[in-house]
Amino acid sequence: MKIWQPVRWMGLVALVPGLLSAAGDVAGWGTRVLVPAAEQVEVIRVAGSYANTLAVTAAGRPLIMGNNEYHQGWIPELGRPVLKLSASRFQVLALLDDSSLARWGDEQGPEGPLPDPASGFVDISSGDAFHAGLKADGTLLVWGWNGDGACDVPDSPSGWRALEAGSRHMLGITGDGAVRAWGWNPDGQTDVPELLGEVAAVSGGGYHSMALLQDGSLAGWGNNGYGQCTVPPPNSGFSSLSCGAVHTLALRADGSIAVFGDNSHGQCDVPAPNTDFIAVAAGDYHSVGLKADGTLVSWGYDRYSQCGPPADLTDCVALSAGWDFVLGLRADGRAVAWGWNALGQCAVPEPNSGFAAVSAGDYHSLFLRQDGRVEAAGWNDSGQCNVPSGLEDVVAVSAGEEFSVALRQDGSLIAWGSENNGRLNLPVPNSGFVAVEAGPCGGLALRADGSIASWGTLEGTGWTLPDPNSGFTELAMGHVHALLLHQDGHIVCLGENWGGQGDVPVPNSGFVAVAAAAAASLGLKDDGTVVAWGHDTMGQCLVPQELGPCEAIAMGPDYTVAVRGSALAVEPGRRPAPRPAALTLLEAMPNPFNARVRVSAQLSAPTELSLDIFDLAGRRVRRLASGLQPAGRFEASWDGADESGAPTASGFYVARMTGAGGQQATLRVLQVK
Repeated sequence: MKIWQPVRWMGLVALVPGLLSAAGDVAGWGTRVLVPAAEQVEVIRVAGSYANTLAVTAAGRPLIMGNNEYHQGWIPELGRPVLKLSASRFQVLALLDDSSLARWGDEQGPEGPLPDPASGFVDISSGDAFHAGLKADGTLLVWGWNGDGACDVPDSPSGWRALEAGSRHMLGITGDGAVRAWGWNPDGQTDVPELLGEVAAVSGGGYHSMALLQDGSLAGWGNNGYGQCTVPPPNSGFSSLSCGAVHTLALRADGSIAVFGDNSHGQCDVPAPNTDFIAVAAGDYHSVGLKADGTLVSWGYDRYSQCGPPADLTDCVALSAGWDFVLGLRADGRAVAWGWNALGQCAVPEPNSGFAAVSAGDYHSLFLRQDGRVEAAGWNDSGQCNVPSGLEDVVAVSAGEEFSVALRQDGSLIAWGSENNGRLNLPVPNSGFVAVEAGPCGGLALRADGSIASWGTLEGTGWTLPDPNSGFTELAMGHVHALLLHQDGHIVCLGENWGGQGDVPVPNSGFVAVAAAAAASLGLKDDGTVVAWGHDTMGQCLVPQELGPCEAIAMGPDYTVAVRGSALAVEPGRRPAPRPAALTLLEAMPNPFNARVRVSAQLSAPTELSLDIFDLAGRRVRRLASGLQPAGRFEASWDGADESGAPTASGFYVARMTGAGGQQATLRVLQVK
């Protein structure tokens, strides 16, 4: 079995060779692990925990999504296929195909070491801070934290045939079919009813317990304050069940799911169509369903991305990361959001179509429509979501900490929200801008001449503009630092460097995009390689070795996300030679442009090349030149039309020059109408 092994630890899990070229799906690492959609295939078993979704594929590959604060997503080299996964709050437990156990996560966690010998097991389950295993000989073992007595397994002369852990209590079925329960019991969750009937399976929640009877009906006991024990009619035809903290999932024989109990996080709202499910699993406050085609569907509490983006998100072209949530833009202009939504920051405005850009602040979101209008969602304590009336000529947006900024078609900036620390004191003259980035207490803006302007105040010291202040094409802001991308592909860092966030890895060349958050930095190279550096608190800088080429990047305070694959990136297995001096894009003038833009390059030798215009989804819009070009200055112009002569929309485009040897140079241009 091939395991995806990064430099130190597992960043994601088990990428399938040959699928790395799948364009437009999203990977994530750091505190929030995202398994790309292309890897969520052929799943045969699912499980849920406090803030993780766990799955096993037909090939025995483990998939783990969500919380990685205790390294649950850093899967070690197991050496054997996995049969089943379970997880406590601090560790993941795996049952391997040779009946042995493996675990990873917090090595100092309350679950303690594995039993010795850790072999001969046929089933596993996990509570909040303990693990349980059933052996082939009917022995039941529970180990870890025992403050509530969950590890005190009662005697069973007939042995045990099934087990299931609740949050702080245990359930088991004895060899002669009796249901036993023990451990924490403030609400009667271990008081098994006498007249249950013949039981096929059991499941434990936070404060309640459920049983599936042989006749296909369900019975529940313990706390029923949210209706988590009240089975919706008809109470028949069920084939499996799983309990969350205060909700219950039950699978019917017809492939539909019944969910009942607490719905404060939408964990009871099964996504349509509610058909073709073959398995269910409950996390504390989220739900997981497995479809007959081997795909996962997850819904409910998503603060750690344990539910993640939609399973069909394979056409993402841009990302923006907030404090605990992520915004994405699809190639067809739809927006997508996932993560923590307690403040409404993931509420995509309707109709969900015609978007040109998205931007995530700490706790609010901005959505730019293709017609130049801006909409906002999320936390609005300082008016950061109060978009100025009549603002209908916007070409770019950026959400900061408690304030928002927009770039207008005329090159001016407008800001709204908190006035503290000079957040709204925009640069003077307020004109000639082509890009903007809002930070915690101010921002940076890029002028058409390639210079940078700043405003507001920044926490810490050492903040000065670069000298020379020219030739820049893109910018990004962290908490106390900023990254400036130069047109020749190198990165300049401003601000503090106490976490190494300003130490760009060598070679500092070939970059086409930058991102930053907290005290960490991220860069995307022209061959699709992702590079990260800085204060690596939670593994957000540990880029998986087999991530593959990417087309877009974003960084949150302790996590990183990337869009894999791109028409602008090199195919897997092919890496371009370093960009030679013979092929260097110099400038695009004017930029932004209205009627026509002139793209120029300096060729140090006669060169066979092509020059193309691409949109941000990676589609070629227009070929401007092709063939052998003499040494010296090369120029070509674009009138904003596509190959058919039809005008294109306002927005950013990429000019890409390709040499005969596959070397490339790119430059971003902004069309404003």
